[in-house]
Amino acid sequence: WAALRESGVLSGVHESALHSIVEERRYFELLPIAWGTPSQQGEDGYVRELIPPPVPGQAAASWPIDPAVYLEQRYLRKVRKGDVICQAVAPKPGEPGMDVSGMPIPALSGKPAVLSGGQHTMVVQGTDLIADADGHVFYKKGLYHVRPHTLVEGDLTEDFGQSHFPGDVT
Repeated sequence: WAALRESGVLSGVHESALHSIVEERRYFELLPIAWGTPSQQGEDGYVRELIPPPVPGQAAASWPIDPAVYLEQRYLRKVRKGDVICQAVAPKPGEPGMDVSGMPIPALSGKPAVLSGGQHTMVVQGTDLIADADGHVFYKKGLYHVRPHTLVEGDLTEDFGQSHFPGDVT
């Protein structure tokens, strides 16, 4: 042990490896007898959606379309001004390791989530993306947007039933 300490090996010595060398007479071989503990990388942050996106695999053929179809197929995600659309969840720190000389090996922290919004949204306290207007939320080109205006082609008759659109309806 003294020779190891004099060589700067202060941590990570495996006694079983030392005993193996002596018992099996493994001389003039390069054998590991100490190894460090690797650092563990932290977890990346992520964006938690609080307003679920539209049904996957279904996209509107063109805008504007029949509002009954839009609502029936859950394309419109209604929001009110101040509603939280999504939140940035903070990254988790990593755990440091240690080399055989007892020196710490720094851990890499997770990367923070990027939270940015488009039209009629705003980031509050760096963690919440909120609607800045009544309307419906949609995701386009990597950003959440709120459309405060819903365009309905044709008439909203009794056949359509009751309809509630946040924001303006034309």
